[in-house]
Amino acid sequence: MKAQPLRPAQSEAPSEGQELLDGLPIPAAELGRAPGGPALILRANDSFRSLSSYDERLRGPLVADVPLLERGQIRDALRGMFDGGASVHQFEMSDGETIGRGESVVRLARLTGTPDFPDRCLLTLLDRSAQAAPERSFRPEQARDRLTGLPNRRAFEERVGEVLGHPNFEDTSHALLSVRLVAPAEQALADELLIAAAGRLLSALRAGDLLARSGQASFAILMRLERGQPDAMELAERLGVVLAAPFRLSVSEVAAASAVEFAPLRAIT
Repeated sequence: MKAQPLRPAQSEAPSEGQELLDGLPIPAAELGRAPGGPALILRANDSFRSLSSYDERLRGPLVADVPLLERGQIRDALRGMFDGGASVHQFEMSDGETIGRGESVVRLARLTGTPDFPDRCLLTLLDRSAQAAPERSFRPEQARDRLTGLPNRRAFEERVGEVLGHPNFEDTSHALLSVRLVAPAEQALADELLIAAAGRLLSALRAGDLLARSGQASFAILMRLERGQPDAMELAERLGVVLAAPFRLSVSEVAAASAVEFAPLRAIT
């Protein structure tokens, strides 16, 4: 199944366009410019508002009034999009000033114009360094996957070793699950998709279950079995359900196949 570009039609209702933005897993805003007028923020999702400290009720919709959008490469790229006619412009920023700290990816994609705003584009911001921020206190930064913020393979294996080495460990008291994502034909597993998938997987876990990114497109889970194998089977079903719906990304909607497997954790004798 090929990804379908998100190209809002000229007749789309405001609520429909807002739903598209709200469904994105990263900060996003729709920008537009009327003939002879200034660039405006037509709508934005809450992630963008939080990241940019933007509140249309206080500042109004002018792009020039939002410091984030008036800095360096973003400002120049936006002018190039409206004045130069480019369809897509993507670049990385790592100055630690414009978006959080560390490496960030900025993407501008032209949208179909409307009678009021013939120039429109979708701005998305991916702050990779922020993905690990919520859980930095649990492990050193090198034990985290840079993209998703999840424990990496090494940290996961260390935790499994701790469980196996605990004096109260019993065979079949824990289970290991693996999840592998498969992109549709001719589609790459974009960073946005992996971030969104990690969020969905986390939403399906119980308190105490451990999720890690174990490979380029794979995840691993360590779970405690309270009722034996049925616990693992139920979790596997939940994981399949949360991954079944298409992923809405910044300029496309992708349905990625997934494979979930589980096995009891046993001590090596």
